[in-house]
Amino acid sequence: NQRTRHVSITSMLELLEHGAGFTARHPAGLSRVAVNLGAGDGACRVGHGLDPTNCLFSMGFGGVLFEANKSLENDVIANLGQHSPIVQFVFEAAEEATISDRLEVALAERPGPRVERDEIDIIKVDVDGPDCQLARGLTHAGWRPKLWHAEVNPLFPPGVVVWPRGDGLGVSTTVDRLKDLSSAFSRKASADREDDAKMALVGCSMEAFQD
Repeated sequence: NQRTRHVSITSMLELLEHGAGFTARHPAGLSRVAVNLGAGDGACRVGHGLDPTNCLFSMGFGGVLFEANKSLENDVIANLGQHSPIVQFVFEAAEEATISDRLEVALAERPGPRVERDEIDIIKVDVDGPDCQLARGLTHAGWRPKLWHAEVNPLFPPGVVVWPRGDGLGVSTTVDRLKDLSSAFSRKASADREDDAKMALVGCSMEAFQD
């Protein structure tokens, strides 16, 4: 149910908290700290554009959000500014080579006790492109959240590994669905002539995340 998807995320965290072995691994319980890579305008809304991590922030969770689109900065502040500095805002593109260090710095700027890399409750990744690259950068650096939340390309079934590449990774696009066959998971690549335009895939397959 899209109207209660953020509640489902909370329920899932609660189920984990009461599950076998959780107390031994996380004696302090839930940290109530979340990370959002690709926060958009920071809004918690229903429907296709729902962002469960923004909803957690609005429910009192702390953490860090990254948003590369500088035009959304005022919207993020309007929607989540009251939760600063518990929620830290980073208005820059998240990149695989630097995401771990940048996240570490941003978390350290929050008030309160240090939260270790395996104590983050949820890391959400949805930056319209290098999602699995960012997840790879974080996992290789030892980040082990209780939950990962990522957008995958549903065009590819389990067993098929797809890693999008190209200069357009991470660049949001607005699609005119009446003029081309682009969707949320494919879009026309740039070309000198319209009839030479090719479809570029957006988002990794599920298998790529599992690798």
